[in-house]
Order: sequence, then structure tokens, then C-alpha cells
Amino acid sequence: LLASLPDYLKHHLSRLDSQLDSPQLCLIHTDLHPGNLMVNKVSNGYQLTGIFDFGDALACPVPEFEFTSPALLLALGEPALLHAFLDGYGYLGPRSKQLQEHMMILSLLRHTGDINYLLQHVPNCKDEVSWQALEAKFFPL
Repeated sequence: LLASLPDYLKHHLSRLDSQLDSPQLCLIHTDLHPGNLMVNKVSNGYQLTGIFDFGDALACPVPEFEFTSPALLLALGEPALLHAFLDGYGYLGPRSKQLQEHMMILSLLRHTGDINYLLQHVPNCKDEVSWQALEAKFFPL
């Protein structure tokens, strides 16, 4: 996997060029996981009441970057959980292979988690040999 990383990145990086030049920036937390979320139990489940630890927050022209940590560290290969996060976030864009590729590139460019941990904990990933196969498993749509 590691040997193929430079070619994989090179193939996809040109897509980011136009976004990275955008003057419009979004506040991105970048570290959304259960330890940084506060919830209250309500009659039909849980309601988000707070977010902690903005130490890794940044102003970013690519709002989809916010989706990488929850997809990798909360959803752990479960499409329903990733869709619930995207719905709760108010994401209206297409949920497609292009979004999976985009999130994979963003997560590789800035650490979003230990790749070895993810390969062991996201179901059916530990034996994958291509980044393309991991896109669909890490970011199941």
C-alpha cells in the first residue's frame, strides 16, 4: 500500500487546486469523535449539546475535510452512520465515488487517524492492497 501512495496522491491532487485557491473559508474542527462531543439523552435517541477541543481547528476552503474524521473514527465502515452524520451536518452535495475519493485524499494529506489502526478496526480493510478499495470501505456511501 505504501509503495503506491505517491502515484495515488499525484493522480488526485489536481482536483484540489481550484478549491485551495478559493477565498471562501470555513471553520473546520478536524477532530470530531466521541471524546470531543457532548450529548444529552432524549426520548428518541441523543441530541448533540456541545463540542470540545478546538485545538486542531483551522480555516479551510474545503468544507468536506470536516467529514474525514467522523467517517474514519465514528462510522468505522458503517454507511448508515456516515449518512446520519452527513444528514446532521446538512450536507446537500452528491454522495458519490468522487466524494469518497475526495475524503480519502483530504485524510491522507493531513493526518486523520493512524492508518494501521484504521486498517485493523474498519471491517474488511486489513488485507486491502489498493487505496481505491479503501476509499469505499473508509467512506461508505
